Amino acid sequence: MWPTTIRLSHEFFTSLQDHAVPLDERAVAALATSCMALDTYCWLAQRLHRVPSGRPLLVPWPALKAQFGWHHNRMNNFRYDFRQVLAEVRTQYPDARFELDHRGMLLRHSAPPIRPKVVALPTPQDAASEAPGEISSGPSGDASAVDDGGHEGELFT
Repeated sequence: MWPTTIRLSHEFFTSLQDHAVPLDERAVAALATSCMALDTYCWLAQRLHRVPSGRPLLVPWPALKAQFGWHHNRMNNFRYDFRQVLAEVRTQYPDARFELDHRGMLLRHSAPPIRPKVVALPTPQDAASEAPGEISSGPSGDASAVDDGGHEGELFT
């Protein structure tokens, strides 16, 4: 039986928070029937945005097979299956920039699958002039929501 709770070290939890990458829930649902596709999507989502611009990173075929194709006996079988999986993943992460060749997979800097949200914080003067629950327009004309406690909510653009 599996434990119902896990305990993370403070360092590991902080690392997860510092390096978290949001995943597109629709992509996760679309890829959920293939473990390798889901693993590959998650790996690309967290890895591609950390590749330095202008400095592609080569991941050799043996490293890819060790991570994603450990259950394949032959490299040729893994390469064939991995190419199929990447075609499926690309339908869910079209901004993913990578290429395959005889050496392996060349990763290029890419935007994460979910763009970071922009949150506008009110100035003390703006917050004092708004009624609770009111929708207001900031200095740039963007609408923002203020909750009943007078705290800035999420900015929807």
